[in-house]
Amino acid sequence: HNISFPTGFKILFAGNIGAAQDFKTILDTAERLIKIADIHWIIVGDGRMTSWVKKEISARGLTQCFHMMGKYPLDMMPFFFSHSDAMLVTLKREPIFALTIPGKIQSYLSSGKPLVGCLDGEGQKIIHQANAGKIAAAEDSKGLSENILSLYNMSNDERVVLGLNGLRFYEENFKKDKLLDKLECWLISLINRS
Repeated sequence: HNISFPTGFKILFAGNIGAAQDFKTILDTAERLIKIADIHWIIVGDGRMTSWVKKEISARGLTQCFHMMGKYPLDMMPFFFSHSDAMLVTLKREPIFALTIPGKIQSYLSSGKPLVGCLDGEGQKIIHQANAGKIAAAEDSKGLSENILSLYNMSNDERVVLGLNGLRFYEENFKKDKLLDKLECWLISLINRS
């Protein structure tokens, strides 16, 4: 793949660029961290907020650190994951979003890279349980920027530990065969109860 990545600390966002993903908070956070020239935001995907995000990037003077890569097929994701230092998941502060676990959390955990999140509720809980990264509340750009700094300042070994925690959590909780085993146990116990 002849895709070039910037050198430095790369934060990857992969997926839909829509209202739910709260790019305003992501851009606010990038602005807070603008003085650290080697923190880069890699955005893979598209959505109805894409052109707004692109306008904001130039309006806020973030073109050096914000990289809109466009849309790629799903099977390219491991390639992007492998070139990243932290995986970003964000959701707006809304009761309905607090109940959902963004699908990307599972693929992020399976990548073995640390997660950095800005969301409430179930998604936040999983990253905590997995001890796989750093979490701020939804829409908290100050908290998100502090957490990114914390990851940025960690040794590579410390980041690897967080990533492996996530991978282990993924394998114990989300892998398909594990889920099917659990389902089978539940069904058997239901049948036995009736």
